[in-house]
Amino acid sequence: MILSPMGRRSRPGRNSVQKEYVDTLTSTKIVVTSQRDRWEDHYRLMEALATGALVMTDPMSSLPRYLKDGESLVVYHSLAELKEKILYYLDHDDERLAIARKGHWIAMNHHRSWHGLERIIFGDWTKPMGR
Repeated sequence: MILSPMGRRSRPGRNSVQKEYVDTLTSTKIVVTSQRDRWEDHYRLMEALATGALVMTDPMSSLPRYLKDGESLVVYHSLAELKEKILYYLDHDDERLAIARKGHWIAMNHHRSWHGLERIIFGDWTKPMGR
């Protein structure tokens, strides 16, 4: 079990992806994300969902479109609650996998970079891919 931030930063901004980070992210059962003071435009959240792991995140002003707590990801409100939920989902594989699959599906079908471009170009935010 890894309980630490992964990857390293050599310069300000996201300018590379380290193999250690990718290997860890794609081989874990649960990924915990935290929205920092300097909002990252949900990049880390979508990156985590794309791996197919169960994603746990702290509360945001609003979850990205189509994502729901307990259905496609899990929201925690304190470190104690985070610990409790991690232990619960490690013991309940079926529930963990069902939430992870739905979160992965939503990320891949509604939150890829080209989905946003289609919404901007075609201007229809009422349909999943802006068409």
